[in-house]
Parts: sequence; structure tokens; C-alpha cells
Amino acid sequence: QVLNYEDVVLYDRDVKLFMAPNWLNDACVHFAFKIFEEEVAKERCDSVLLMDPAVYNFMMLQSDDPEEADELGQALAIASKEIICVPISDAAGSMAAHFRGSHWSLLAYHRASQSFEHYDSMPGNQHAHHAAKAAQALGALLGIKGPKITRIRIPSQSNGYDCGAHLLVVARTILHHTFGHTKEVLAIEATPQAAANLRLEFFDLATSLANDWCAANNTNSMSNSFSSAADDHNKIDKRGEEAC
Repeated sequence: QVLNYEDVVLYDRDVKLFMAPNWLNDACVHFAFKIFEEEVAKERCDSVLLMDPAVYNFMMLQSDDPEEADELGQALAIASKEIICVPISDAAGSMAAHFRGSHWSLLAYHRASQSFEHYDSMPGNQHAHHAAKAAQALGALLGIKGPKITRIRIPSQSNGYDCGAHLLVVARTILHHTFGHTKEVLAIEATPQAAANLRLEFFDLATSLANDWCAANNTNSMSNSFSSAADDHNKIDKRGEEAC
């Protein structure tokens, strides 16, 4: 264990995933979401839900049980949320135990307009069925039947591994801008370079917090291990070769 931040536990292997060409895991996304919550003004924080990937997976498993869905909705105080961001993985539900997953995208719900929007950094619409299932499950928590999803076009990722980084860029943009202007802002801000910059930002942040945590708990600093990962990052072919 390297870092215990809020309710997120990160290990050195998780922190290293922020360096390309790695695929971000649940812990990375959850950690970034916690940081985003701190960035949102306190008066807005209670009205925003950035769903933990583990909770998303649980939601997908329980979506067919009205009683379980109602209990989960109450636990999340979902009736008070104006904006909900759900990280969608193609390894959700019963598949999660056998399939690590190969792609992230984002589902966003805005209560004011009752809209469900799907943001996917991969061209095409091959992940639409995962978004539809997530919207159906989220709709069950919100008491909305047959939710309709709008696919929002965003700049495409330039490699095969940055889908998670793009998800985080989009989620952060949604939180910092009103829905009415998000589409225009995303065309400018949700770029491959922004995804690369976010990776470096969160690698540096996690490394700093981890070293502080290690110092506070009298354990060895992980700086040397993280530095070697950063050196490896500098040698990476920017085109990427892994499927996402």
C-alpha cells in the first residue's frame, strides 16, 4: 500500500498506471474523481455524484432488482444530485470477475434537462450498448423509465490506451462548465494532449501524496520506484499499440 486518500487505497502499481501506455484501472479513476470533488465548490459538491467504478459495477449487477436499486439510490442520496457522472467499462456486471475490460467511456446525467449524454473518445458507436445498459440501470435509481441517450462527439483519442484519461478530462470539464456550454468547451479542451497532460498531472500528484503518506506512516518513500516509471514514460512511442 502506498497511499490511503479519503476512501481510496492506491498501491504503487496503481500509481504507475498514470504513466502511458498503461490502461487506467478502477482505483485510478476513483482517485481522480475524489480530486475532482475537491475542485468543485463546496456549495456544489453535495449536488454532484462522481460514481466510484466499484459502485457502478454493483449498480449494473443489481439493476434488475427494484428493491436493491432503491436501496442503492438512497445510499447515494441520488435524489439530491444535479449532475451524475458514471464511468462506463465494458467489463461491468457479471463479466467483471472474468474480464479486465478494454475500454472506458462516460455517461453523464443532468437533472435540469433530464438528459443522459454519452461521451466516448473512440470513433464509431461500438460501445453504445454499454452506455444504454448503464443509462437503464441509472434510470432505475432515478425513477426514470426508458432513458434516451444522446451521443456527444468529442475529440478522438490518438492511441489505444488513453480512453480512461479522456474520460477524466471530460468529467472534469463537465464539472467546471455548465451543460449549456460543455459541448463547445470539450471540442477545445478534451484533446489527446489534454489527456496526456492529465496523466502527468495525476502521476505527479499521486506520487507527492504517496510520499507524504509514507512519511506520516514511517514507511519507505516510493520516489525511486515512481521515478523509474517516469523515465520509462519518456521513452514511449506516442502512437500507442494496445487496444482500448
